[in-house]
Amino acid sequence: ATFVFAENYIKSSGITGVVAASIVLAGYSRQYFSNVEIIDRVWQMIEYFASVIIFTLAGLILGKALVANIKIKTFEVRDYAIIPIVYGALMTLRLGLVFSFHKYLNSIGYGVTGREALMISWSGLRGAVNLALAIVVNLEITNKVGGNEGSRFLLIVGGVVFLMLLINASTARFVLSSLGLSNLSQVETEVLKYIRTKFEDSARIVYDRLAEKEEFENHTSGTVINYVSSLNVKHSLDDIPLRSHRHRRSFDQLDLSAEEDKLLLKQLRNLFYSALRASYWDQLKNGALPIRSVVSNILFTSIDVARDGVNKGEPLKDFKYTNLARTKERYNRHLVRIDQVSKYLPVPRFMIELYGKVHVAYIYNGVFLSIIVKEGHKMAQKVLQEFATGVDGSVSDKIDTIIEESQQQIQQAENYLLFAQSEDAKIADSVQTTIIGFKVLEKQRLFVEKLKDQGIINETSRIKLLRGIRADRDKLLTLKTDETFNILHRITAVTVGTEDQGMDMTGSDSDSDSLPPRRADTTDSDLRKPRMSMEI
Repeated sequence: ATFVFAENYIKSSGITGVVAASIVLAGYSRQYFSNVEIIDRVWQMIEYFASVIIFTLAGLILGKALVANIKIKTFEVRDYAIIPIVYGALMTLRLGLVFSFHKYLNSIGYGVTGREALMISWSGLRGAVNLALAIVVNLEITNKVGGNEGSRFLLIVGGVVFLMLLINASTARFVLSSLGLSNLSQVETEVLKYIRTKFEDSARIVYDRLAEKEEFENHTSGTVINYVSSLNVKHSLDDIPLRSHRHRRSFDQLDLSAEEDKLLLKQLRNLFYSALRASYWDQLKNGALPIRSVVSNILFTSIDVARDGVNKGEPLKDFKYTNLARTKERYNRHLVRIDQVSKYLPVPRFMIELYGKVHVAYIYNGVFLSIIVKEGHKMAQKVLQEFATGVDGSVSDKIDTIIEESQQQIQQAENYLLFAQSEDAKIADSVQTTIIGFKVLEKQRLFVEKLKDQGIINETSRIKLLRGIRADRDKLLTLKTDETFNILHRITAVTVGTEDQGMDMTGSDSDSDSLPPRRADTTDSDLRKPRMSMEI
């Protein structure tokens, strides 16, 4: 749709429009998907069928021109000779571009080594997109200009695509193996061995429990072991001697160099972030957060950015990339500036009210995000500890390091929750109300689906009940906290706090995560009141 709209209505590049639409979808559509795996499978199938249609259409158009060339002589020898020249020029140009930006590519994200850059240059195939553009250009030239130039252009593009499929695609596996990129490192091999060992141990535990039951006392143990490969010592994947690692206590006992030890820590941090992502999705599915919330997009983006940092050797810093702490500092600075301006110029009332609404929305989303981060890290810690605990109950020092880093993220989330509580308790109360409401509605939805699976209700009743639940969800989405936040009081509090800090030269340096000065309308008795628990 984007391609057609850009080409036909605004007379722009359809490919550029599709790329722009893809960037927007990648950044903002994730919170609308309830199951990313299913979305990936569906779009892979759509991509496959679209490629088949484009290749078939291009083949039919080009085949018709080649058949007509037998009688009319549409193409000359130079048209065929230019195909390998264009192919060689494109490969050289791609190789030069990749290595020109190699230093930059190696400094961002996961980094790109020289061998990986060479593989990127070789495997950059031209396929459906190029053929689709060639078909469009062929039709435009034929309709507007006439002649055989459109067919010549399609011939050259189709020939280059054919050579890339014939040469690059068929030799990609050989090039990958020759560059040593298909071989697993020792760290990756050890992690896979550990996962395989845990997998086989789970089968052994289940079998031992079942074998002890009286109802299975007459079973044939040898037959079960022969048919279940995880119970059979002789069966293992890729001929790896997994049983020799059965009683390995933890990752600390691996014989690794200092560099490989760092790679193992990176691998374990990436595993933690995978568990954290799964915990976020679990909370979304359980109704802890509205799926169509901007917070969900911030959560997953913070993991993506933090993973790039992990691959550069950084510890866990996902809460930092939510930008809550930085936004909090900017917010306090803006209040001071508003107060300074108000000394010389009258600040319109609508500006104060607008800033109050922005403040409420910021705190509201921040509380949502902090609660999800806090609970998500706790769930991910439990997953990582269960995965990495040895048969003797020991845990690797590397796992302890990651758990400690995760606790720091939890502490930062708790600091923000305390900040929100000190700012306006009504906002935190509204967030808790919304979360509880969504969790109740999610349980209702699951109950309706269970009744349908059990045959107690029919499809009509199911749809009717789900519509009622969806209506309640929509009402919860419109739930707003009191937006009459008194910004003037907050400005006074921040300004007084700033002046006090300037007069107190003996005070200690303030930390970036410390709480801001309390509001002017907050009394000492309010501070002595017990704080509400932010855990749901």
